[in-house]
Amino acid sequence: MACDHTDDNAVQALAAQIGAEQGRLDLLVNNVWGGYEQYDPALFELPLEEQPIWRFDKMFRSGVRAHYTTTRAVVPLLRRGRRPLIVNISAGDEGKYLGDVQYDLAKASISRLGFALSKKLAPDGILALTILPGFTRTERVLAGAPESDLAETHSARFVGRAIVALLNDADLSGRNGGSFKAGQLGLDYGFSDVDGSRPEPFVIPES
Repeated sequence: MACDHTDDNAVQALAAQIGAEQGRLDLLVNNVWGGYEQYDPALFELPLEEQPIWRFDKMFRSGVRAHYTTTRAVVPLLRRGRRPLIVNISAGDEGKYLGDVQYDLAKASISRLGFALSKKLAPDGILALTILPGFTRTERVLAGAPESDLAETHSARFVGRAIVALLNDADLSGRNGGSFKAGQLGLDYGFSDVDGSRPEPFVIPES
């Protein structure tokens, strides 16, 4: 079902359709994002006072807010789910600066949302956490990144395998509210990428 996650009515319609067809929801993965569809690296290098406000607004409306409103819409379905889990997809490396104020703030907010949801929804038996992928081989990355950079990437399905591993963890409550690198989850649970590789946890170089 196509859904514009910046449209609250569309999000509610999505929740209603899931409810009508399935009656419950076991897993919500929040991975919607916006803010650099026409990515221009020069924007990230501008002085703070020259960076466009529209990009800040879009990162929050298409990212943080969309994650929140989608979660809010489906919580009644998650309450009926089997071991229900919310996974937010964000970015980060142990609190290191992500290189741009707007981007850093938006991604930190998504991670914090996972933590806040874990506290608010714990009485309902709903777990929430955040996965931090590394450099991911999306279609856009494959189209634009230099070949030398691709050696450090992993597939999008690697993150999917991380989610499956979490769902199969009988002791998952111990991770409730946390943020976890996809590469570290691969090491913890022993799964590989689709090509058999074992991506290392993503690390931001010290500046």
